[in-house]
Amino acid sequence: MRRSTPSTAAFLTVTGLALGLSTGIAAAQDANQSRGGEARAKIIEKFDKDGDGQLSESERATAREAMRSVRAEKGEEGKRGGKSKADWVKRFDTDGDGEISDAEKAAAREKLEARAAESRKKFIAKQDRNGDGAVTEDELQASAEARRERSQAMRAAFMARWDKDESGDLSTEEREASKTYYRGQAEALRASVTAEFDSAGDGKLSNAERKAAFEAFKPRLKLSAKIGSFDADFNGSFDANEIAAATKAFGAGDDAADFNGDGNIDASDWALFLENKDDFRIADLPPQMISRVLMGAGERDRGQKGKRGERGQKFERGDRKPRGERGERRQRGTPAGEV
Repeated sequence: MRRSTPSTAAFLTVTGLALGLSTGIAAAQDANQSRGGEARAKIIEKFDKDGDGQLSESERATAREAMRSVRAEKGEEGKRGGKSKADWVKRFDTDGDGEISDAEKAAAREKLEARAAESRKKFIAKQDRNGDGAVTEDELQASAEARRERSQAMRAAFMARWDKDESGDLSTEEREASKTYYRGQAEALRASVTAEFDSAGDGKLSNAERKAAFEAFKPRLKLSAKIGSFDADFNGSFDANEIAAATKAFGAGDDAADFNGDGNIDASDWALFLENKDDFRIADLPPQMISRVLMGAGERDRGQKGKRGERGQKFERGDRKPRGERGERRQRGTPAGEV
């Protein structure tokens, strides 16, 4: 069968429209890039204190905090979770007249600058490996490499635990076994938290009770993360090498050994480590899963009707639709992945 082809006129029309559209888009992109370049140049000019033509981490932090301060004065919302004018008035209107006076603006600026200074101090303490009070690109790269290595070690530990046939990949059975185990751990933690913080006795946590639980667990989460940073093989216990690494960090005054988070490395930190090292885990779960349980993820799904809750219930039971039915859902535009 001979295929029909568009007429020359139609082809030229479509081509012309496409060229016009692409030209317009290119012009808009050029204009946006030009404005963005000018804005960046102004920011660098204002905050580049050492005059090297670029912003260091501390200079970026100063710039960010200054912009937050300006938004606070104007009552504008930032692009990432900014607060409304009402929020800022509520926070800094100390005399309760519904406005932020010049004195209150100055106090707000001082408070925000102090917070920025504290953030810079913590950042430098964490990243400054040679202790010279500054953070270099080499130190940033070293930190990034350390995070990559830890991530790889976590994956290796996970595979060593669940790859029973040592094939280098998880089979369907091995994957389901890991899911079943972690799901059980999450349910046990959820039940424990509910029992501890369900002040109303209705078998579930209200928003206020859930918030109280999360706040109560924050110190425990931080301590667990601090101690767990020395658990190199992620097995929940410490061998001689891991104890030696923690001892070395404590002796060197490394921030990693500030187990109580008071900014000082002293005998109380080591006592806290020794007291909790054998039972530092809140649950045998990745930290992000523990946070999700504490914030009620999954609990609300089970208590609600509708697509999200129904899919959550089916996932909990392992009751998945046959492949053909899932394909039909995809065709209708409804996500069919796991919740």
